[in-house]
This record gives sequence, structure tokens and C-alpha cells, in this order.
Amino acid sequence: MISILEKLNGKETNSVNIYDNMAFDIMADLGFGQKPEESMQSGAGNPSYMNFLHGWMRASTVLTSLRNLCEIGAYIPQDAESKEFSKMGERMLGARQKMGKSHPDIFTHLLSGNQESGVKFTQSQLLVNAQMLMVAGSDTTSVTLTCLFRLLSMHPEKQQKLYKEIMEAFPNGETPTCATTAALPLLNGAVQESLRMWPAVPSGPQATTPPSGYTIAGTFVPGNVEVRIPQMTMMSDARYFPRPDEFLPERWTPEMPELVKDKRAFIAFGYGAHSCIGRPLAMNEMRTATARVIQRFEVQLGESYDDRVFRDEWRDYFSVKLGPCPLKFVPRKM
Repeated sequence: MISILEKLNGKETNSVNIYDNMAFDIMADLGFGQKPEESMQSGAGNPSYMNFLHGWMRASTVLTSLRNLCEIGAYIPQDAESKEFSKMGERMLGARQKMGKSHPDIFTHLLSGNQESGVKFTQSQLLVNAQMLMVAGSDTTSVTLTCLFRLLSMHPEKQQKLYKEIMEAFPNGETPTCATTAALPLLNGAVQESLRMWPAVPSGPQATTPPSGYTIAGTFVPGNVEVRIPQMTMMSDARYFPRPDEFLPERWTPEMPELVKDKRAFIAFGYGAHSCIGRPLAMNEMRTATARVIQRFEVQLGESYDDRVFRDEWRDYFSVKLGPCPLKFVPRKM
């Protein structure tokens, strides 16, 4: 994606499309051991991939709210796009299986199975995991990167401060990696602050009470009732995050720790035993992508950017569907 941004040479572009491709490239590499040109061959480079994914999430969000209809969803014939999505997962999984178990990525562990019990995933289970990785490892990351670079463009002083941290960490122009970006406090703070303000899953995952019902914080909830804690509401609550409407990456660093009253309220990845298993992958993706872009480019709002349009077209379909976010990536003088 760096090469694509270089070709733009500071021209305005819809950053949503850029980050869709960037997030999928990184996910394909870390999850399936595939380089961008290889994931293109699998069909992931087709622009219709993300369009299908967003449409699928929109439809599934409605269907899962209609419990009886959702139960018969598995028996409804797939349309052409759904079949292509399944085939793409099969192609990526097949290419990864040919590489064996020695390549260090997520599927190294999935292909090995449980070493203690000897239980291994079936081919259908591996395919389900591959499809889940394609969705969770790319779409949510793309949304977060778009929102983060929008925020950095709106706060150039924060961007400059982050650029200084990155240049001090890589003074000779070294390429930022997962390992080398993990310890950068402001970079981590910027990613977490974007997740706090504009979470990729704003309503949070739902849970269902047992048939006998359940008492939550002193209130009895009847059985078979769906409950959830909206992440966006929790993380914009001033009781837990003072000055909640301000983009302050420093709240996550030793510079402003008083602006995080209770870290348990940061639930962008869920909490406890049911937190997102993909958190390390997502953080590695976002830190690495952000560091590499800021190292090479100054990110600015495009001339056609309209904050009202961005907010009006923001949609919660379990994961977020973004409207246009035109930005400019101006090459830095190296």
C-alpha cells in the first residue's frame, strides 16, 4: 500500500478504499502467510470483496435480530457473491495448507491442532476459521485505521508528535515491524484512543441469558433475553474517561494517566474470558500500518472532506460501515 500512496503523490483519495486493501494485505500476510500479489490471485484484491462484506454484515445484523428467520438462514441458497466469498476462503486456505506448518502465522497453530489432546480441526472447521479471519482481521482494522488517520489529520499537532516518536525509534529509516512498534507509547495510545472514540464494533457482541434467567448488577433479567453493553456508550462516559470527546492519545501514556479512571471500561475488544482472541493480531496490524504511513507521509484532510457527511453516513451494522473519508497523503522529505 505504501507504493500506492506514493503514486498518489499527495492527491486526494478516499482513504476507506486504501485501508480496505491495506488491512486485507496485512491480514493475509499475518494470517495466511500470503503476500499482496498472492492474495490478489485468490480474489481478495477485487474491489467487490469489501462491498460484499459490508452488504453481508448489513444483512446479517438484521437477520440475527429476527431469531426465527435467522435459524432457517443456513437453509437459504447462497447467492453468487456469497458463493464467491466461500470460494475465496477455500483458495486462501488451500494455498496456506500447501505451505505446511513451519511458516510462522496464525494458521500454523490452527493446522497443528491441540498438541495435548491430539484433536485437530476438520477441513470445514478450518474453512470457517479462515472466513472469520478474513472478516475480523480486515474489515474492523480498516475501519479503525480510517478513523485514526482522520483524527490525526484533524489534529496535526498530535500527528507531528507521533511522527517525532517514530523517527526517534527508526532514525535511519528502518521499516517498522510488529516487534519494533509494540513498545512505542504514543503510537499505542493513538490506536487505543481511536478505538475508544470510534470503535469498529460500537454496539458490542450480544449474549443471551440462560432459560432460568440471570441477575445482573442486582436486576433480574428473564431467560432467553439478548443483552449487551454498547462499547461506544461505555467508552464515551466521562466517569471513566474524562474529556471523552477529545482526541488525547496521551491519556494512555504516563503523560496523562489521570484521564483514564477505570481501564476496565475500555472494551473495544470485549472483556475477560470472552474478549476478542484476535486482539494481538489487530493491534500488530494497526501499529505497523500506522507507523509505516506516518513515517513516509503527512496525512491531511482532503479538500472535499465534509465532517457532516462522514458522521451522517457512519452506520452500525455490528461492525461499522463508513462513508467517504477523503484524505491526502503528502510524501515527507526523507
